[in-house]
Amino acid sequence: MLTIRAMSNGAGYSARHLQHSDYYAEGERVTGQWQGRGAEMLGLAGEVQSEQFEALRQGVDPQSGEFLRQRHSADRTAADGSTQSRGRNLYDFTISAPKSVSIMAQPGGDARLVEAHKKAVGETLTELEHRAASRVRRDQANDNRTTGNLVLSVYHHDTSRELDPQLHTHAVAANLTYDGAEGRWKALQASDIYEQRAYLTEVYRNALAREVRSLGYEIGGPAQFQGQEPGF
Repeated sequence: MLTIRAMSNGAGYSARHLQHSDYYAEGERVTGQWQGRGAEMLGLAGEVQSEQFEALRQGVDPQSGEFLRQRHSADRTAADGSTQSRGRNLYDFTISAPKSVSIMAQPGGDARLVEAHKKAVGETLTELEHRAASRVRRDQANDNRTTGNLVLSVYHHDTSRELDPQLHTHAVAANLTYDGAEGRWKALQASDIYEQRAYLTEVYRNALAREVRSLGYEIGGPAQFQGQEPGF
């Protein structure tokens, strides 16, 4: 299942999510990995460093220190100077395995199911990235242009915050995408990703079913041998 959370740079967000800048990495003893064509364009690969994550959260190139987007803030301000709404800094695309798979992987002790989840997540993120877009406003236009690139930091977890077995992955995208037609970085237009959430969930479920079937399991119940159709 895919869930999407857009995060803003407000005081509440800072207290809940950024009190420790390495929340996703060290707070749960998980090391993130860079992924996505956008990350490659910025020269980001391998393990996510907390200072890199923080720079991208602010729209800054972690290597050069330059601000990547034309507008430094996406906040909307009223005529009296008050802030109407906060701009989005991050999108957390969270992909969660069915409970049965999590139980078979954790208490059941079959690490192959963890790898099956990761492979299915990889396929899903590839499809998701294809739907990244930017907003086009030049010459009175007001359209979306597909860019097909994201800057993703990916963190795999095997338990919930309540420490119950729960395989899930946070793919955290900076609010950035490179618009090749204009030759510059812009804010991410994620509307197509939101609209295709049900389809992307099915991409994950089908990929996971294929991987799990190859291991002789049936999703949704006790472990079974090959020949059983996976059910959700």
